[in-house]
Amino acid sequence: TYFNNEKLILFRDFLFNEYILVDKYMGLYVDMNNRNIPTSPRGQNTVATKLKKLQAFFNELESNDEIPVSPFRKLGKQRKTVMMKEQYDEPIFLTKAEFIKLQNTDVPSSLQETKDAFLLQCSLGCRIGDFQTLSFDNIAIEEDIPFIHYLPHKTLKENDTRIEIKTPLMRFALEIIKKYNFNFPILRYVSGERGYNDKIKVLLEYCKIDRLVAVFDEAKSKNEYKPLYEVASSKLARKTHVDLMNKVQVDKYAAGLHSKNSDAVNRYTKLGVKDRFILMCAAFDCNEYKIDNEGLNYYDFKDLGDIKAYTMNYASKLGSINLDDSLKQEFINEVNNAYIYNLAISNELEIKLHPIKRNDKNNHENGHGHPH
Repeated sequence: TYFNNEKLILFRDFLFNEYILVDKYMGLYVDMNNRNIPTSPRGQNTVATKLKKLQAFFNELESNDEIPVSPFRKLGKQRKTVMMKEQYDEPIFLTKAEFIKLQNTDVPSSLQETKDAFLLQCSLGCRIGDFQTLSFDNIAIEEDIPFIHYLPHKTLKENDTRIEIKTPLMRFALEIIKKYNFNFPILRYVSGERGYNDKIKVLLEYCKIDRLVAVFDEAKSKNEYKPLYEVASSKLARKTHVDLMNKVQVDKYAAGLHSKNSDAVNRYTKLGVKDRFILMCAAFDCNEYKIDNEGLNYYDFKDLGDIKAYTMNYASKLGSINLDDSLKQEFINEVNNAYIYNLAISNELEIKLHPIKRNDKNNHENGHGHPH
């Protein structure tokens, strides 16, 4: 009952300006994750989101008769609207030309992982939290088209039907997954100096993606124009995906791909994997492809007989070869290359066969999730 509407207004001011108090009361932040310690004023949207969560808490207390009335009810309609309003700037994204420019620009080794991770995130359109948790368990195949499926963590509580996001994997995305096996050390730290967000800025600046974009300055109440790379972060990947998909969907509608008033025109997520794949390839300027079932035959060793005896004989023959130091090094290099190529093939095999491990017998009998 002591937390009344006046204290609510003071709490809002505290959320905006908490960063000023951090140094003075550092003891309160000792055990807190650095990403949760404010270093600058919070934005209106962040504060509004926190206040809405607090409002839900007080509503629950009120409904359980723990308090007579929520302090939010005493704010007054106009003041409450101002305090809780979320304002969004014009979305910032990479254009198709900028995305292709990023793809085609050779970058130094220090930026290669960031480039690959960012390109993959753009192709998937997922939030950073979901991107960090993806693995081969999230890959399945439908109509010979590999796709990523996952439940978005941020909206999971709001998603009563638990509908998964399904995003087809374009060729370049599949190649990146093969290269890294979803292991991107750069994603361990998203914010902060040398984190993923900071590296994205450096990457785009190196690639000369410097188109001026409008950023609203709340203190001055006007737009400021900055090079795109200065405001880039992991959120840019999701916005780029959405914008490219929205634009190509309009183009496909105009070309007659979708019927008039089709849900597919209005909501990309209602499309089937195959139609979504067609749209994505058009959006990202990629060729369509399918996983080749015949390619799985590389793993078929029917004529070898006893595998253990074969490998023991093979190892014995290798051990009996006399090579000078130069040939030994060439031999080792060739073995390493063969290992890398076989690993890439095995990853594709894993993608192809993985659904079998997850689907039940009925799905197999119906022809879903396994090679034909």
